[in-house]
Amino acid sequence: MKILKSISVENLKDESNRAYYNLLMTQASHVLYMSPMPDSIINGCIEYYTKHYDAEKLAKAYYYKGAIFYEKGNNAEAITALKNGEIFAKKAKNKNAIHHIAELLAFINLKNGNYNTALKYAHIALNNSIATNNKSWIVEDLNRISAIFAGQSKADSSDYYMNEALKKTKDLPQKLKVEFYTNASIYYFNTNKLAESKKYALKSLNIQQSERAQTILGAIYYSEGETERALDLLKKSASSNNLEHKAEALSLMSDIKKEQGEYKEAMKLAERSKAAEDSMKARQQTEDMLALQKSIEKEEAVKNAGQWMPAAATAIAALAIIIIAAAVYHRKKMSRARNLMEEDREKIEMYTQQMESMAASGKDREKEIKKLKKKIEDIRKHEAETVSRGKRLHKEIAEGGTTIKWSKDDFEAFIEYFRIEYAEKAREAESRYGKLTTNSLFALSLITIGFSDKDIQRIMAITPGALRTIKYRLKKQIRIEN
Repeated sequence: MKILKSISVENLKDESNRAYYNLLMTQASHVLYMSPMPDSIINGCIEYYTKHYDAEKLAKAYYYKGAIFYEKGNNAEAITALKNGEIFAKKAKNKNAIHHIAELLAFINLKNGNYNTALKYAHIALNNSIATNNKSWIVEDLNRISAIFAGQSKADSSDYYMNEALKKTKDLPQKLKVEFYTNASIYYFNTNKLAESKKYALKSLNIQQSERAQTILGAIYYSEGETERALDLLKKSASSNNLEHKAEALSLMSDIKKEQGEYKEAMKLAERSKAAEDSMKARQQTEDMLALQKSIEKEEAVKNAGQWMPAAATAIAALAIIIIAAAVYHRKKMSRARNLMEEDREKIEMYTQQMESMAASGKDREKEIKKLKKKIEDIRKHEAETVSRGKRLHKEIAEGGTTIKWSKDDFEAFIEYFRIEYAEKAREAESRYGKLTTNSLFALSLITIGFSDKDIQRIMAITPGALRTIKYRLKKQIRIEN
C-alpha cells in the first residue's frame, strides 16, 4: 500500500507504466474487496495490452473485467469477459489464470442454476489446481463440485466430493479450515444431517470464533429444542461488527420469535436487522462514491495489490453464501397457523344445530335462540371485518409496505383474506403441506400470490438467507403422497 500510495499518476509518463499501474489498481480493489474501479480503467488496460500484445496481462485484465461485471450483477457481460480471458490464459499457458477464470465461471453458472456448465468449469479449475499442486484450491474446487451436484439433487455424488474435500482439509492452514468446516456444516445442515452439521460447526468454532458457524450451530440447537442456547449464539453473531452477519443473525432471531408467537419482540429484531442492512447499503454507497471520485480525480491507490488472484478463504466463504440456508429449521412443537374461518364455520354450525334442537323441543327457548342468532351475526360481522382488514394489509404491502409493525392478528387477517380471495390457489398450496406456523403460511401465501423474492424480503423485513431458510422449511414439509 505504501508503494502504491507513493506513486503519483501524473509522474507516470510512459504508457506501459500507466497501463500496468491501472492493472495493479484494479487488482488491488478486487483482491481487497474495495469498490470496483471505473470500467474505463480496465478497458484502457485491455486496449493497451491488445495493441502491445501480452497474453498473460490480457488474461488478467479480462478476468478482472469479468469480476467487476459480476459484482455489478451483469452476468452476461461477466461471462463474455471471462471467456475472452480464457482464450488468452490458454495462449499464455498460465495455469493459475486458467484456474481462476474457470473457477469464477463455475461460480456464476452455479448461482444461476446452469449446473452442467458449472460442472464443466469446476472440473477445469480442479484439474489446474492439481497441476499446480495448490492444496487449498483443490479443497475449494472439490467443495464447489459437491455444491453443484447438491443443486442437481444428486446426493451420492455431492456427498462423495464433500468427503474427498474433507479428507484434504488437514492440508489447509487454520484460517482456511475455519471457513471450510463452516461450509461443511452448512452443507450437512442443508441435507438434514444435523449430527454431521453440528460436528463441523463445533470444529470451526474450536479453531476460531466465526459468526457463520455460530449462526448455523444456533439453528441446530433450536432444531434440538434448545431455544435459549440457540438465541445465545445468535446474539453473539448479532453483536458482530460485520453488518451482513449482524443483519442475518437478527433476522433469524426475529424469525424464531415469530414462530414462538412473540410478535412485538420479533418486530424489534426485524427493525434492528433492517437498520443493519440499511447501514450496510449506505456504507457501500459511500465507499462507491469515494472510490469513484478518487479514481477519476487522482487514480490514487486505495490498497496494496497483494496477490492478483482471490484468496481461497474468500472463495470458500463466497461458496458458503451460495449453499447457505443457515436459518432456523426445527422439529419442536410450535404454534400452528389457525384457520379462523374454519373455526368460525364450526361455531356457526354448532350454534345452528343448537337452535334447531331448541326449536324442535317444543319449549319456549326464544331468548336462548335469540342469543345464538346474535352470536352467529357477530361471527359473520367479525369475518367480514377480518377479510376487509386482510385486503387493506394486502394493498399496503403491494404498494411498498412491510410487516415490521404487524401484530399476530394482522398476519391472521391477511391469511384469511388470502384463503378467500385466492381460494383455489390457497387450497392447492395448503394441501401440499403439513401443519404450518403462521409465519411459514404467510410466506407461502406471498409466494403463491406471486410476489418476487425481492418483494418478500422487503415485506417480511428479512435477509435473502432468511427467505432461503423459509423456503427450505416449506420444502421439507411437503406431504409425500403414496
